Amino acid sequence: MTSSTVLTDMATEIVIPVCAVVGIVFSLVQWFLVSRVKLSSERNSPSSTNNGKNGYSDYLIEEEEGINDQHVVVKCAEIQSAITEVLFFVVVYNLQAAAILLANTVCRDLEDCHVSGTAKPMSCGIDDMEENSLFITCEFDLLAILDVSVLSRSLFSFIVPFSRVIVSSQLSATSFLFTEYQYVGIFMVAFAILIFLFLGSVEGFSTKSRPCTYDTEKMCKPALATAIFSTASFLLGAVTSVLSGFLGMKIATYANARTTLEARKGVGKAFITAFRSGAVMGFLLAANGLLVLYIAINLFKLYYGDDWEGLFEAITGYGLGGSSMALFGRVGGGIYTKAADVGADLVGKVERNIPEDDPRNPAVIADNVGDNVGDIAGMGSDLFGSYAESSCAALVVASISSFGINHELTAMCYPLLVSSMGILVCLITTLFATDFFEIKAVKEIEPSLKKQLIISTVLMTVGIAIVSWIALPSSFTIFDFGAQKMVKNWYILQFSSIECISTILIWYCLKSKDFPFVEPYGSGRLNNRDIFAEGYYVVLAGSNSNIMVLQAQNRHQAQGTILFHFCIDLLCFSSNSLSVECLDRQLFLCVGVGLWAGLIIGFVTEYYTSNAYSPVQDVADSCRTGAATNVIFGLALGYKSVIIPTFAIAISIFVSFTFAAMYGIAVAALGMLSTIATGLAIDAYGPISDNAGGIAEMAGMSHRIRERTDALDAAGNTTAAIGKGFAIGSAALVSLALFGAFVSRAGIQVVDVLTPKVFIGLIVGAMLPYWFSAMTMKSVGSAALKMVEEVRRQFNTIPGLMEGTSKPDYATCVKISTDASIKEMIPPGALVMLTPLIVGTFFGVETLAGVLAGSLVSGVQIAISASNTGGAWDNAKKYIEAGASDHARTLGPKGSEPHKAAVIGDTIGDPLKDTSGPSLNILIKLMAVESLVFAPFFATHGGLLFKIF
Repeated sequence: MTSSTVLTDMATEIVIPVCAVVGIVFSLVQWFLVSRVKLSSERNSPSSTNNGKNGYSDYLIEEEEGINDQHVVVKCAEIQSAITEVLFFVVVYNLQAAAILLANTVCRDLEDCHVSGTAKPMSCGIDDMEENSLFITCEFDLLAILDVSVLSRSLFSFIVPFSRVIVSSQLSATSFLFTEYQYVGIFMVAFAILIFLFLGSVEGFSTKSRPCTYDTEKMCKPALATAIFSTASFLLGAVTSVLSGFLGMKIATYANARTTLEARKGVGKAFITAFRSGAVMGFLLAANGLLVLYIAINLFKLYYGDDWEGLFEAITGYGLGGSSMALFGRVGGGIYTKAADVGADLVGKVERNIPEDDPRNPAVIADNVGDNVGDIAGMGSDLFGSYAESSCAALVVASISSFGINHELTAMCYPLLVSSMGILVCLITTLFATDFFEIKAVKEIEPSLKKQLIISTVLMTVGIAIVSWIALPSSFTIFDFGAQKMVKNWYILQFSSIECISTILIWYCLKSKDFPFVEPYGSGRLNNRDIFAEGYYVVLAGSNSNIMVLQAQNRHQAQGTILFHFCIDLLCFSSNSLSVECLDRQLFLCVGVGLWAGLIIGFVTEYYTSNAYSPVQDVADSCRTGAATNVIFGLALGYKSVIIPTFAIAISIFVSFTFAAMYGIAVAALGMLSTIATGLAIDAYGPISDNAGGIAEMAGMSHRIRERTDALDAAGNTTAAIGKGFAIGSAALVSLALFGAFVSRAGIQVVDVLTPKVFIGLIVGAMLPYWFSAMTMKSVGSAALKMVEEVRRQFNTIPGLMEGTSKPDYATCVKISTDASIKEMIPPGALVMLTPLIVGTFFGVETLAGVLAGSLVSGVQIAISASNTGGAWDNAKKYIEAGASDHARTLGPKGSEPHKAAVIGDTIGDPLKDTSGPSLNILIKLMAVESLVFAPFFATHGGLLFKIF
């Protein structure tokens, strides 16, 4: 029987938006603190001449080495502006590709939709006003993009150290946003039309109410309403995802030069700037996602009223919109950044022996821009999609359970309350890194980041307990494949007598010939003659006046036995009810097991990818005999690294499903993502630090500054691998939760792999991640080939480029990466988005269920191995370059044969860890949520081929 919750419905309606607003305000405060680092020299101002207290003169290392302060600050600002300008150019181009992809989906011929694969050029007038200034005015057409030739001149004036030309661009942010949303608008409208047509045709676009799927005695809103509101929620999710990625890139490009300048004061100041910048993205994404979803639910309630089944079915479009945009961010951004990275490394490091981020390298700007496109926007959109999908899956399952049937708003909003608590926990955790404990040495950076994960996990465990206590009834039912499963909460402990409490905390020295036994208390089986003989026994007294005697070898074992059984009973793993009666605690365990499984996966990933541990050191040592053995060792490491994460995911699935069926899996995924603000802050910190190092190199700053930024970047590489582990683990749980929601919504009672329909889907689904990975790997390879050829051409044909007396053609390399990301992202994107539609329409829901299961099982393994293999090769190279140990110094220095072999391995691993591996997260999630959204259509009209034959 369902009981009331501690937290009232009115309080729930206040707590969720307040927590979201707190997260947004906190991110704005962090942004303000970052903005206090000025990208302008204050040396000549009166305030800065007062003993240098307001400027950088107190901290300048460059002054000791004869480098001018004003020159360095101005140069950092110029470089940041160049990276920002290129970045928005890339965003616009990628969004145009999204429009083209969906136009292909809807129309047979692009000309029918009046969409061209090549954007119309933009008319630009360039007026040289002064010797040291260049003013650019541009007029945008509807589908115009930034002209590369104009961009080329801007980059030349920004980057070359001896050039002091300052470019003033009259391209306002409004113009950029307007053009950007023209492209994304075409994409969203095109797919929104598909959603409306498919879902509206379920009942022939009827406006009549229909019997509910799970309660036929009740009338639900018509299918046409589901089509309309699903379309609206899809558009809302897509806009939120685009906004999240845009804000992330904005803060990243805003903070990179500021991190460089703060590195002159010390590594601690630079760390705080970079981490605060990452926290801006993390909290904005988490808070915006929560707030927008909560507002959408309340707006939809105005129409649906008490039809919660229809309401939350329509909300699933929110997750589809978020993941659709994440697909383009991950695939397109991954192709862009790795094409530039591979070209810059192979020619610059291996062939020309120049440092990383050297301004003489023509691909250096494309490489730095790519870090933001792939690692900032891609990761942000990916985790936002996971958050939206896990929330939607939990809400869909809960809506057809006792929460929805009894209209318990607080219990229904349990997933949102968990996310709200996560924002508060991450806020406290962030203060530990930025305010409570200051970084004073390089060796403290990586431990500080890992402490963020540990502190947030521990605090969130307590937070989940509180939320479970106040937001859940003592017992409730969850829909479980056609039946209602009873679930018990964690927090109510009922003791029937003082005897139960006292007896369970006492152990006796007993002897009994009949062991073990359970008898009514006072039955005479335990008498004084049997008590004082040899041996140790434990007596457990139950609330029903029964006792249990367990044998122990000694007193310590007896104490351990009683403690063990007390804990087991407390956590509801035992049903004997000897000490406490467990009524309502299981859902807490579901969320908690997901939370801790994420931490385990993260640290296992760190073990296999950090150069502080033996696996990566073994890979580095294999470089002694060349690139071939390096590749062999790296692949073996990646395959082996799959073992423990798979067990962690499997255990979390088993525990969650046992306690709360598919709802348990959904909230377990949400538990893994509950600290998303901290996770994203750490993930964004890495690319910001990487860009800071690149700016220091291009601005000609001291090698001591570059050492500090490299230390920040090295810690970011390790924590980025942890972030990838979180993303993959959460993607697996989210996909399975969505799979369960799809199976429930499609009316499938049993998914039997022995049936031909399911088995053929299973085989095809297991193949899809390999097909997808092949596409993305080849895309990076093709783009990298063009990049390598272009960089070689410039070094061979531009006189004085190696000497630094001539300017490289940065814009051509930018164009190569951009064109590649546009063309090459379309085939894998089409594969992901069309597969559920084709399979569901022509083969039916059973085959589609097999496809989803196969892609999940196969995709998770490939994603983990690819990400860890690439990460290990990357850190093996850095291990040799750093030369921090005697073993590492025997493999170096830079330019040695082992180092060149390590660079080759790193180059191979780049598309694995930053393109194919992370993109597989989107594949398994997007296909599942798309199947869930279109489930009513597939259940009604799907399986055309099987109906014909």
